[in-house]
Amino acid sequence: MALGEFTYDGTHNVEIVSKSDYENCASSNAMKTYTGGKTTVTLKEGPTYFICGTPGHCAGGMKLQVNAKGSGSSPGTTPSTSTQGSSGSPTGLSHLTFGLPLALIAFMC
Repeated sequence: MALGEFTYDGTHNVEIVSKSDYENCASSNAMKTYTGGKTTVTLKEGPTYFICGTPGHCAGGMKLQVNAKGSGSSPGTTPSTSTQGSSGSPTGLSHLTFGLPLALIAFMC
């Protein structure tokens, strides 16, 4: 089991969205929305897409794609990261790949 932990203030939220909504920074069809300031999400194998639903924040780079993989890894595996967004500009943690199990993914916005 892998966990994603998000810590954020009241001007932000965390939304789980589809790949298309992630790519387009669309939050109107979010599968889940979290607003509590500290959120822990259990990740399933495969990609999960997160955005900040506050207008303009996702377009400004507040988005994260996590690809959890279920085999060939052990706890403490170092993630493989890419810091290039679809526009080619740095966006912080935009894409991460982790092997399961993973203790914690921390993302602060």
